Amino acid sequence: MKKRDREVNIFNLSMLDVMTGALGAVMIVMIVLLTQKIGAEEDESPAKLSENAIELTKQANELYKEVESLKKDKENLSKEVKSLVEKAKNYTDRANTLLKDKELEQKESELKKREEELEKKEKEIKTAKNEEKTKLETEIEDLKSKIEILKKVIANLSKTDVADDKIGFEIPKKVVLVVDLSGSMINNPDKENRMDQVRAGLKMMIATMSKEHEVDIVFFPSFENLENTKECLALYETPESCKKYGDNKIEAYDNSDNCYKYGSFNKKLIKLADDAIKYDFYKKISCLKANFATPTMDTMKYVFETYKDAEGIILYSDGTPDNVKKKTMDTLVSEISTMNKDGKKIFTIGVGSEFRNEENTDAVNFLKKISQDNGGYYVGF
Repeated sequence: MKKRDREVNIFNLSMLDVMTGALGAVMIVMIVLLTQKIGAEEDESPAKLSENAIELTKQANELYKEVESLKKDKENLSKEVKSLVEKAKNYTDRANTLLKDKELEQKESELKKREEELEKKEKEIKTAKNEEKTKLETEIEDLKSKIEILKKVIANLSKTDVADDKIGFEIPKKVVLVVDLSGSMINNPDKENRMDQVRAGLKMMIATMSKEHEVDIVFFPSFENLENTKECLALYETPESCKKYGDNKIEAYDNSDNCYKYGSFNKKLIKLADDAIKYDFYKKISCLKANFATPTMDTMKYVFETYKDAEGIILYSDGTPDNVKKKTMDTLVSEISTMNKDGKKIFTIGVGSEFRNEENTDAVNFLKKISQDNGGYYVGF
């Protein structure tokens, strides 16, 4: 509620009325007392009484004069008080005006500040929108490029004739898709998000398969390579033999051939009988994320032992196995061929620029050699 302006009264006229009234009362009392005194002294001589009367009259006249003077003083004081009150009111009005001006100035300052903040925020939003638009445009172009690459990959995988001195092949009806989820899928010298490429490639691969195809996906490692949701974490169940290590996953990983090194969606081949089954694969593929090392050899051993009825294996990878630090590349390739007792065809897909460019690196040569020695085909994308 707005406060009312209050007048400042410096002098109170009522006080002057009280003072003059009191003085009159004193004078009356004195006259009464003098009268009583005169009555008490009736025995005095007439000369004395006359003298007293003259003196009293003189005193009364002086008192009346003082009263008249006080009345004039009262009038003067009243005028002075009114003048002071008027001045005080003027000062109060001026103070209120200055206060309102100051409040208005403060409000204007706050408004200006808000306008500047709003303008700054609008610029930030505009900049963010431009950056987001540029980012989206870049991602769209990148996706278009990946789609073209994936189309070429599928086209190559579907060849049944001889081209460029390379024997083509059809995708086997019973196939295991083996996916490298090592940390380099995200953190690599080329700063590529290879996981996006792999997820897109897996989904497109399954999308092109017919109802006659049987498939499962094996991923490695399984250290912490699933999104943190109930559905995703359910894709990996820690083996009983690994639980003795407690929460020390690294110790379990280093001292066992199956602890946190690989996982699979179904642990068996699933027939793609309808679209619902494909959609289930798509959702599970979205759970995959990159992290930790590259236990390729332990994973391939698991695939050979678990999927006896598989006709082929398609390996997606962007690097060399951990074991390459202890063994030569030729030794590792030879060990994979030895484990492949059923003669499954192994196709390899290198993920990343070095594989697209077919550079002369250990990783590229490793994948090429595996496919060559096991009746498969190599593709880089």
